[in-house]
Order: sequence, then C-alpha cells, then structure tokens
Amino acid sequence: MASQRIAAELHRIKSLARQTSFDRFTELTRLKIQYSEIVGRLSTKLRLTNQSRMSDRQAANAARTPTIKPWDIGGGGDGPADGGSDPVNWN
Repeated sequence: MASQRIAAELHRIKSLARQTSFDRFTELTRLKIQYSEIVGRLSTKLRLTNQSRMSDRQAANAARTPTIKPWDIGGGGDGPADGGSDPVNWN
C-alpha cells in the first residue's frame, strides 16, 4: 500500500521547475527506493520467491504424481550394501 501511495504522489507532480516540487520529487523517489530495498531484503530473508509458493491445485497434482527414487531404478539388491557383487571395489 505504501508503494502505491508513493507512486500516486509521484504521478501528481506535473513539473519540476519549482524548487518545492523538485524537493518533494527527490524525497518521494528516495522513499520509493528505500521501500523497494526493504521489501526485497525481507522477501529474500523469508524466501518469498515464486518457486516457494504452491497453489492447492499444484499441491494436489504433486501428491497424485508418483515419484521414482534414484535407488529404486535398476532393480536394486545387487550393490555392496545389499551383499551383492562389488564391481567398483567400494571396500
């Protein structure tokens, strides 16, 4: 909301010819930059990225999609941890 108010006040300034208008423009521009930096820092600290948000529909689709784990590929049971052969000489 604050950013929208600052933008609206910046838009109301028609001319920078008068010193008072220029001073107000400078102050509002500085505030807008500070506000943007603060929001950016907070978003980073809170990890508010597009990737971190998921809609209910996306969550339902993810729950329905079966996931194959890397250790399930290839049949399993033939590695050194399973008592099988050791072709890579793990020991």
